[in-house]
Amino acid sequence: MSRRVEADSHSLTLRLAGTFTPTEDLYREGQRAQELNVRLFERTKRAGASRADLVVDDLTFVFEQLAAVRVRDPNRTRELRRRYLALTLRAIETKADQALPGPPPTWSEIVQRWQDE
Repeated sequence: MSRRVEADSHSLTLRLAGTFTPTEDLYREGQRAQELNVRLFERTKRAGASRADLVVDDLTFVFEQLAAVRVRDPNRTRELRRRYLALTLRAIETKADQALPGPPPTWSEIVQRWQDE
C-alpha cells in the first residue's frame, strides 16, 4: 500500500472526478483495474491480513483520504502520508474489536462520481 500512496495516483481522482465525461475506454480500463484490485484484496483476506468487515471498495476512499494530505513541502507531505498510512494499516488489521459503522461503499457509488449529474 505504501507504494500506491507514494505514486499519488489518487490525487488525480480527487481533482478530476466529475469534471469530464469518461470514454468507454476509460470505463473499461477502470473495470479492469477494479477486477485486479478485487483479486489482490481477496488474496489478502484469505491470508487473514485484514479485518472481516473491510471490503475492497473501502480502500478506494482510504487511498483518496491519504492523497488529500498535502502541505507545501513535498518531503513533509510524503512523511505525513506515511504516518497516516501506518495509522490506517493498524485500523484494518484483523484484531478489530468493533464493527465498522454503516455499510461500505459500492463500486456503483465509486463509478458514479465520474458521471455527469
